[in-house]
Amino acid sequence: LLKPSVTTCHTFNAKAERMFCCQDNPCGSAEALTVTAEATGEWISGLDQGQSSPEAIDGTKLGVIVTFERPDGREKDISFLHRPLGMDCSGQEVVVVERVLRFSQAAKEGVAANWVVRAVNGVRHDVLSTLQAASNQLPQVADIRFTFRVPDAGDKEVEIALRSRPVGITFTRSEPLRVKSVRSQSYAFGLGVARGWVLLRVDGEPIPERLDEAMEMVTFKVSNLPDLKASPDLSPAEIMNLPK
Repeated sequence: LLKPSVTTCHTFNAKAERMFCCQDNPCGSAEALTVTAEATGEWISGLDQGQSSPEAIDGTKLGVIVTFERPDGREKDISFLHRPLGMDCSGQEVVVVERVLRFSQAAKEGVAANWVVRAVNGVRHDVLSTLQAASNQLPQVADIRFTFRVPDAGDKEVEIALRSRPVGITFTRSEPLRVKSVRSQSYAFGLGVARGWVLLRVDGEPIPERLDEAMEMVTFKVSNLPDLKASPDLSPAEIMNLPK
């Protein structure tokens, strides 16, 4: 099973009121990241996880071009600019898409299960290993963009760019998703996010109406950001003053 760069799996346990997000680790591993929905009705962004896409000299975005064969027999080239790709593939002679993660690059581009991967950057042999190697060379997402409605400012909309995690936001576990609190000295705190803000969109995509889907969307998007805990040399002040 090919799991390009990062594989994210989600399960929701209604009894425990917890949403688990496993990334780079199998579900249940000691290092699994979690997002916890407390019994008090608060959802803590516990993923509390860039580089820009590379460019050619002429400014053209570079990436991994994957050639898929669709069920109708026609081929389609899709360019992926960052990791994770958001799909699981398997096979040796014939590499088939097993699963496409919701809210991922692959899903946004319309990739579907049972599509066949025919080539990677024009290479039509050793497709599985070529795809794995190529996807591992891609940068992480440069940022994710949250669009909020600010009730205390005449319901105006504010868009912020988050470039790392932890983001430090606690959301109410209800629709619409409202900011319950913002952790002091966190990235979101430095961007001015405040209690009561309503999350409307992530990367331009409207927040799903179903609460579990909304939580999954935000969790998946945030999990693609680089983890600043892996950069211990950055102080809280430096984190807050990162380019916006």
